[in-house]
Amino acid sequence: SYCILSKVRFIGCKFVGCTLLAGRSRAMLLRECTFEDSTFEALLFDAAKIEGFTQRGGKMTGVSLSECQVRDWKATGTRYSDVNLTLCEGGSMEFSDCTLEEFGWLGGEFASLLLRGGTVSNASATEVKCTELQLEGVRTVGISSGASAPERLVARLCEWFRARGVEHIEPLQMVAEDVT
Repeated sequence: SYCILSKVRFIGCKFVGCTLLAGRSRAMLLRECTFEDSTFEALLFDAAKIEGFTQRGGKMTGVSLSECQVRDWKATGTRYSDVNLTLCEGGSMEFSDCTLEEFGWLGGEFASLLLRGGTVSNASATEVKCTELQLEGVRTVGISSGASAPERLVARLCEWFRARGVEHIEPLQMVAEDVT
């Protein structure tokens, strides 16, 4: 295997319209790289290995990681929008004081996922397994499910939060539906 970037520090860079396909080789694309106040737009990472990705400030928009092996992803004060992740071989991701908008975890298995402070809106998780989920400084969590989602899955998630000390859980109806 080979590595495209290793132990590199980028400051104020802009990465736009790139497609990085590792395919069956599962090449190491990023190892121990730091991105400060950098912008990522319209990127596709496919079947890549990413170890030691640190992002401080900046933003990530229109980015997709598909079937990637991700380990030790840390972001602080970064704005994410329209980002989709499908991970394989669980890794760890940590978001501190970040803004996550339309952020989708579309499958995969995490060893750990930490959300510390910041804001999350219109995020989704589908077919995701997480061994350790930590929410620090998070005051409100919204859970939504499609009409076909079994009620027991929603109840199980609510029980998970109750077991960790959440006392106030309430249903919220956004739209009153009437089919006549």
